Amino acid sequence: MGMEPAIHWFRRDLRLIDNRAAARAGQGGRPVIGLFVLDPAILGNLRTGPSRVAHLLGALAALDASIRRLGSNLVVRSGNPLEVVPAVAEEVGASLVTAVRSFEPYSRARDDALSQRLQADGRELWLSAEQLLLDPLHLPPLRTFSACRRRFQSALAEGIPGPTRPPTFLPVPALPRTEPLTAQGRGPSPAPEGSSPPGEQAAGRRLAAFISSRLERYAATRDDIAGDGTSNLSTDLHFGSLSVRTALRAALEAARDAPELAGGADRWLEQLAWRDFFGGALWHFAKLTTQEHRAEFRHLEWRGSEYALEAWRQGATGYPIVDAAMRQLRADHLIHNRCRMIVASFLVKDLHLDWRHGEAHFARELLDADLANNNGGWQWIAGTGLDAQPYFRILNPTVQGERYDPNGAYVRRWLPELRYLPDRYVHRPWDAPSPPRGYPRRIVDHAAERLVALELYRACSSQRSDSSSRPLEATPG
Repeated sequence: MGMEPAIHWFRRDLRLIDNRAAARAGQGGRPVIGLFVLDPAILGNLRTGPSRVAHLLGALAALDASIRRLGSNLVVRSGNPLEVVPAVAEEVGASLVTAVRSFEPYSRARDDALSQRLQADGRELWLSAEQLLLDPLHLPPLRTFSACRRRFQSALAEGIPGPTRPPTFLPVPALPRTEPLTAQGRGPSPAPEGSSPPGEQAAGRRLAAFISSRLERYAATRDDIAGDGTSNLSTDLHFGSLSVRTALRAALEAARDAPELAGGADRWLEQLAWRDFFGGALWHFAKLTTQEHRAEFRHLEWRGSEYALEAWRQGATGYPIVDAAMRQLRADHLIHNRCRMIVASFLVKDLHLDWRHGEAHFARELLDADLANNNGGWQWIAGTGLDAQPYFRILNPTVQGERYDPNGAYVRRWLPELRYLPDRYVHRPWDAPSPPRGYPRRIVDHAAERLVALELYRACSSQRSDSSSRPLEATPG
């Protein structure tokens, strides 16, 4: 009689290489069943847009193809994981289920409940921390990015273990039934036009291309909105088609072998440290999903209108860099990080709309939408989160456009109405001798609304008291 199988429950770790939880399932030569659960609580959530579902299904198809090359296949089931996972474990006689720990409140509660249910049946749920370099479960709350960066750099200095290999998967004849890769009976939604192919192998090619052709100039070009100076790996890291350890190792080894890459590598590693900072923040301060960390700003007066919110969503504010970014978001479901900062600042501090409106819109539209990073980024811009920018830092959209898209190439790509404007007017069309036909007028005046924003924030700051200005308390880990 052969060894009993273990189950590896794939979630946001859609890869075989450098997957410690999957390797743990196959420890000692134990055969593994790869399971994915199409959870309606996630796929049916309004915050989960169709583009992200399409990418997920494509990544799952790629994962299934990789497992089939090993003589098995991915088992797919639909339903509540609290029911599905124990049922599959009972079906195949598995006493061990492994998975990658998630830091989001829903996932934490689900995993706690599942662990108890499996324990009642004499089974174990074993979780590894792989979404981040630093495991917040074993760290105190890090309330500043500088503290997180020091921990991050120390972890890098200690060295990153080599990648784990795929386990031995259970042969096809012994597998339980599987279901087609569809979500809610809709089938795959079309991927955004021109989007990168999903899956582990494609992610590896993107990483290699970034290291070989763009890492050296990353520090100098990452803010070039019209160019391609970023890593383009945020979606792969979100879905776990690429291990963060693999990404870190690649940058460190490249910089060691070619010292001219060190500057770019250091800057990119700093961006990856922000993922750890926001992920740890969500673990320790779960209320960040609905509440400002800084209590004095929990009663900010939001004066914006539904009309202004819709104009922002549609890319019709009259500010070219804002509108270009929002139109690209609708088409590509990805935008440059600098653009995310510009449009977020505009929504909160020019339109005086609650940051939660923007956070929810990004959550639905972005392929790489991650609760920790999305929430952290929006609260950082709004000045309400952990170690956030000062509230009085208000980005001027016109100046930002002229600085990071100086020739207007990005704006012209997404706003054909401005295609023929001279460079001097492309970011300020209201100054052109003849206003461009078909492009909306500015819905607000930035200079005036900046003063309003300062007044609203100062009013909150001046009215705070000892009892109302306490930040969020850390939740028990």
